[in-house]
Amino acid sequence: MTEQGHAVVLHARNEVRARTARAALPAADAVQVGDVSTLAGMHCGR
Repeated sequence: MTEQGHAVVLHARNEVRARTARAALPAADAVQVGDVSTLAGMHCGR
């Protein structure tokens, strides 16, 4: 994906998983953290 020039944003439920995701794809543009299993988690970026 990233090697083809795509912008990639990863999603993780928590910071631990975010670090794991980033390690798996270090070329990703960002990792968004939020637990979408709850309404409160869905609003993490607001």
